[in-house]
Amino acid sequence: MNGDERGAARIAIVGLGTMGCGIAETALSHGCSLSVVDCTDDRTAEGILRIREQIARKVRADLAPADLLDAVDNIHHGSNITGACYGIDLVIEAVPEDWTIKGDVLAAISAAQPNIIATNTSSFPIERLAGRVSDPSSFLGVHFFNPAEWIPGVEVVPGPATRLDVIARVLDVLRTWHKVPVLVQSSPGFLANRLQLALFAECLRCVEEGLATPDEIDAVVSSTFGFRLPVFGPFTIADMAGLDVYASILDSLEQRFGGRFAAGPTLRALVTTGALGVKSGRGFRQYSQEVTQESLEKRDIAYERLLQALHYGN
Repeated sequence: MNGDERGAARIAIVGLGTMGCGIAETALSHGCSLSVVDCTDDRTAEGILRIREQIARKVRADLAPADLLDAVDNIHHGSNITGACYGIDLVIEAVPEDWTIKGDVLAAISAAQPNIIATNTSSFPIERLAGRVSDPSSFLGVHFFNPAEWIPGVEVVPGPATRLDVIARVLDVLRTWHKVPVLVQSSPGFLANRLQLALFAECLRCVEEGLATPDEIDAVVSSTFGFRLPVFGPFTIADMAGLDVYASILDSLEQRFGGRFAAGPTLRALVTTGALGVKSGRGFRQYSQEVTQESLEKRDIAYERLLQALHYGN
């Protein structure tokens, strides 16, 4: 891919809604040459104005350098997809989650022959969308999360025909944008939304059963296990808590709520063999004394900073 080691590649964004504008701001803030287009000239102009306004808000709050506003003046805005995408290194399609619209836009982008086409879809199968481009080997999914300029994680979803060098190039660009790209398989909801919506579905059940209000659930989630999640993922948290403890809790939940809380064979096998997590030296991962000590120190420092940042106890 063209561009220097700082990731200053030629990027095009097609679709300037919430996600497209956030991705565009990210590209600009890392020195990329940017081209944008929406369905009409007016919508394109509105999108550029929105990018300017969201950058200006961050400049006023000292969250972005003032000269980033100058970069907005250098955005190329094509009058059509061909004009915006021809000869581009990486095109990121960010139009609404409508199968017909997305497919037609991808076909138009493909006709402009950019080097790589990425679709920012949160749910559509990549293998189906790949059928709308002329070269599926240079096509893949990149699922950003709202607000795209802030959230570090990006799911990178190759299709069946996506070349390894295409994957590597996209991962490299995302890393130069200080993102955390994670390769995931094409599946309904991919990974993050499958997990996030499972939690949300259970939250809805709690409300519908009269167990708690939405405000109470938000307070419990954000101040308990949600407080830990910026630092550790679910498997590390489970290892720290004790896998035998988790198995016991799941057994109680399964008795009351049924099979959706079944512990499953993987957890059962670990507990049966004495792999209980940090306290036994192994669980989903291995834990030497040094690794355990480092994890606890990381936890203590991070939690203290989180408490201060979120103003708990003040």
